[in-house]
Amino acid sequence: MNYNKTVVLYHIGKWYKVYGDGAYVLSYLTNYKLFEDPKNEIPTVGFPDYLIDKIIEVLRENKINYVLKLDDDVIIDYKGENNFEKFLFHSLPFSFIKRKNNIKSNPKGYFKVQFENEKPETFIIGKNINKDAELVNTVINSKEGDVIKINEINVKIISKNIN
Repeated sequence: MNYNKTVVLYHIGKWYKVYGDGAYVLSYLTNYKLFEDPKNEIPTVGFPDYLIDKIIEVLRENKINYVLKLDDDVIIDYKGENNFEKFLFHSLPFSFIKRKNNIKSNPKGYFKVQFENEKPETFIIGKNINKDAELVNTVINSKEGDVIKINEINVKIISKNIN
């Protein structure tokens, strides 16, 4: 069965493992180390089974769909309130979004924005703006044409080329 936008917790011996996008979400929420499963080369998080109640509490507090893969699947579905994608795409550091397995990568590139009624301005990451600036992180997680707020100022993203 395919569990879309869901953290799937596989019980394997005395451990639980989570794979793929669910591993990114769980790693972000718990600070558990991501590693690459050697068999299928996908991101994985593992933890001892005695921590399952703590993990379920974290998932419930954040309203993230989850499935416990035991003899009978236990499925928790928050339907329209599921925050899986929020944590996967909007709350995760850039390194997670770029699938770098917890290794901080430095964004490179440039973007052009317009602050309210000012002239459009181009920023080159690492040259005239710091890679860790709030504006950089917000632009990375937004689309061209979006209007975002930085320090209560409307900023329109005109173009971006960031990798």
